[in-house]
Amino acid sequence: MGAYYMLPMLVRAEFRTDLTGQLRLQLERRDLPLSNNFFMDLRANTEKEYSVGFRYMVSKYISLSTNYDSDYKWGPVSPCTIDSFWHPC
Repeated sequence: MGAYYMLPMLVRAEFRTDLTGQLRLQLERRDLPLSNNFFMDLRANTEKEYSVGFRYMVSKYISLSTNYDSDYKWGPVSPCTIDSFWHPC
């Protein structure tokens, strides 16, 4: 069971608990604009997991993205198409 709360600067806070009563807090910010075409995603939680993603918009419907996750390390640069525009890579 859990709840979401939107913090200032569009940071999403997620509070969760499992059946054993362990609490978890996760903070997430998606589509943080660094420039007109360059965006960053951030996520961190109380289990010391984090991820950072970067996306460069080549055109209106094409972008390149990569990410780093504390568990899985670097992800490859992958091209995104129109389908990814509605569901970011």
